[in-house]
Amino acid sequence: MLSISQISVLIGLSLAHCLGCLCYMHLASFYPQEARRRGLLPAHSAVVIASVPLIGATLPICLLISKLNIRVERIALVVCGSLSVMGMCNIGMGSLDFATNRYLFFTLSVLFRVGMGISFSLCYVWAMTLIQVAMTDNVNTAIAWLEMAGTLGVVIGPFLGAMLYHVGGMVTAFGCVGVVTILVGVVMAVLLWRLPIPTTQSVATDTNPRVSLRDLFATGSIYPAIVSLEASYIIVSAQSGTLALHLQAMGFGPRVAGFLFMIVNVAMVTGMALTGWAMDHTGGRKVCMLLGLIALTTATEAGALSTQFGVADSPIYLGVCLVTMAMAVGPASVPMVTDCYEESVSHGLPPTIMTRSLIASLYVCLFSLADVIGTLLGGFIYQKLDYFLLFHVCTCVGVGASIVMGIALCCSKYRRIKYDVQKN
Repeated sequence: MLSISQISVLIGLSLAHCLGCLCYMHLASFYPQEARRRGLLPAHSAVVIASVPLIGATLPICLLISKLNIRVERIALVVCGSLSVMGMCNIGMGSLDFATNRYLFFTLSVLFRVGMGISFSLCYVWAMTLIQVAMTDNVNTAIAWLEMAGTLGVVIGPFLGAMLYHVGGMVTAFGCVGVVTILVGVVMAVLLWRLPIPTTQSVATDTNPRVSLRDLFATGSIYPAIVSLEASYIIVSAQSGTLALHLQAMGFGPRVAGFLFMIVNVAMVTGMALTGWAMDHTGGRKVCMLLGLIALTTATEAGALSTQFGVADSPIYLGVCLVTMAMAVGPASVPMVTDCYEESVSHGLPPTIMTRSLIASLYVCLFSLADVIGTLLGGFIYQKLDYFLLFHVCTCVGVGASIVMGIALCCSKYRRIKYDVQKN
């Protein structure tokens, strides 16, 4: 059972991550229209919207954040401060409603979004670090809840942005979200200021010995978990970025696309929640990731074969495939943090905040990079080739990741058997 302090920390971090993802996505429904009105191209809007994940995918920035020497008691305050900075960047974006020069509009948009991306990375990395420190035996469940909150922010963001934009334009859309984000950050900082953070003895006495990325990658057994996370999110990002275009080409309107998106996100959230609970109570992280990859690959190939089955124009069949894929993302990705941490510590890295923050930085970087790669890959294949060929490409990605995870699982079993024989 989680203590009151742990529940308070988890609620605060989840709310911060939800608002961060909402700030990231809520402009997608109206910013392209404003940019077009000022004579900018769709490519300019894509650059502005993608600035946040591109910054998150920048490994040096994530590593720099992980090297900050922050005491455990102050990590929650850093998260709250980063949230407030995101709110200020949103208010700055809202002020661009008065900018008439398109070059000024585009340049300042990119600058504000870059600032938001750095703040988002800072908030995300240290939220993941604090979860590893404070949740002890419930790390996977807490990570699942954090990702569920982020998914909720991504889903709500465009809808909320469209509503606020309809009421009062960019000023209202960005201003309301920015003010609420700042207020939540300040209130959370006040509430969490004196909250005791439960830690293990090794973390409580942590002197932050230097741990580098080279030390982390020297433990080769972390690579399968990295491949599993990256492959699963690349597949999902590639599909989600082209689904609406495919449904429109089939003759279905935005309502069908919106309903499918809602169902898929609910399935993803459910899969993450079940995976987090199962991993904290049963273990078997590599087996879980392998089964998740197999289920994801199978559902992807089933979508590719819809043309053979004669159901290529059926949104129901496509929805079943996408829901199965979304459910499989949780098992394939949620155990990555704890698996990398356990493997790193077992290979000699210190169980300290520095190690945990380095793994959290790697997670944020890989997650953002997969989002960028998947979106670009899906858009390119859809535009140049065919939507159902995209399923085949994603199947190849899933098969490759499954093979890597299967080999890693066999090697892990072999090392365990060899150790037991030597011990006896």
